[in-house]
Amino acid sequence: MFPCITKTCVVVILAASTSLPEAPEAGEGTAVACYAGLAPDIFMMRWLVCGPFPVLEGQQKPEEALLRQAFDRDFLTEQGGENGIQPSVGMAHGPCRWQLVSLSRATVDLAGLCGPKDFAVAYLWAEIDMPAETKGLLGVGSDDAVKLWLNGHLLHENWAFRGLLKDQDVVPVTFPKGRNRLLAKIQNGTSSWEFCCRLLGPAAMRDALLSAAGKGNKDAVKALLGDKADVNNGGPRAILLCTRPSAAAVRRPSSCCFPWVRRSMRRLLMA
Repeated sequence: MFPCITKTCVVVILAASTSLPEAPEAGEGTAVACYAGLAPDIFMMRWLVCGPFPVLEGQQKPEEALLRQAFDRDFLTEQGGENGIQPSVGMAHGPCRWQLVSLSRATVDLAGLCGPKDFAVAYLWAEIDMPAETKGLLGVGSDDAVKLWLNGHLLHENWAFRGLLKDQDVVPVTFPKGRNRLLAKIQNGTSSWEFCCRLLGPAAMRDALLSAAGKGNKDAVKALLGDKADVNNGGPRAILLCTRPSAAAVRRPSSCCFPWVRRSMRRLLMA
């Protein structure tokens, strides 16, 4: 977290399931963080991790402008940079080395893996082998700021000062067929330092849509509506929320059990 920064981001999940599914096991003897596709709603729990990279030395409470400059700094230039890194276990960047991590929980505790370190950066990397081109949404949570690259191209960034909640950021993504390289960069302020990521399925999209509507997160709502998120997850009184070129339309039965969602969508999408 960034206690020295006055502008903070407070996030509340309004409707989210409490149970977290487990990730599938990787093959025996795997020396890198590889996935054979991504199962919807399953958190990625196998990563190559490297850090901590100190952001600023000798300053206990650096200014936000200096922290932002560090967020844009590439700490991996010796081994291909953030756009081209192909890490392996033991690869070194000064005193930092890549380590293979297999988790038993959805959240990556970077303070536990890299050591508690205020004002520092850590990287996570995974390879995903897709059997076909796959379009979807990634649900990302981070404490604090986050950047994502897919196959060397910047996919997402959020300069945020926050504690972690699952699916805080909803990121549209297209995985080409074959091997894909996903790199995450997490910059910590002080105290807790965490990350989580998954491909959203119907249940997670429903929860993320309800949360985004309640928070007034217009970008997340539009991303979710683009994938036709269903707030009732296909139940008998499902609400299908969709967008049109000139306006937003909400098609629902008159007995809809989430009228506040309908009102929120109208306000957001007609703004």
